[in-house]
Amino acid sequence: MNPKLVPILWGVVGASVVLLIAAFLPWASVEAGPFSQTVSGTTDGRDGVFTLVLALIAGGIAGSAVFLTAKQPALPLAAGIGAVVAGVISALIAIIDIVDIQGNAPSGLADVSVSVGFGLWLTLLAAVVLAAAGGALLVVRRQHS
Repeated sequence: MNPKLVPILWGVVGASVVLLIAAFLPWASVEAGPFSQTVSGTTDGRDGVFTLVLALIAGGIAGSAVFLTAKQPALPLAAGIGAVVAGVISALIAIIDIVDIQGNAPSGLADVSVSVGFGLWLTLLAAVVLAAAGGALLVVRRQHS
C-alpha cells in the first residue's frame, strides 16, 4: 500500500470516531424558565442513529484498509467512497436538523428558548472532515496507482 494513504485512512477513522461520539452528545436544548432539557442525537431513535451507523461503516472500512490492504487492494477505494458517502449524508442530516431546530424555536414566549446543541455542530464538523478525508483518499490513491 502507498504509505501516503495510511495517514489519510487514520484521518477517516478519527473523523468517524468523532462522528460516532457526537451522536450521543446534546443535539438540542430547550430552556423554559428554571427548567432545561437536552436531547441527544440518539434519543428515541432520532437522526443520530443514522450518523452513528454511517460512522461505524466508514470507520470500519478505513480501519480494515489500514491492516488488510495487502490481501484486499480495493479496500482504500472502498474506504474513500464510504467516507465521502457517509460524510455527505451525515452533513445533510446535520444541516436539516439544525434548520429544523432553529425553525421550531417558539416565538412570543419570553421564557422559552430552543437552541442547537454542541453535539449537532460537532456532527456537522466531523461529517465535513470525513467527506474531505474520503475525497483526499480517493485523489491520492488515484495519483499513485
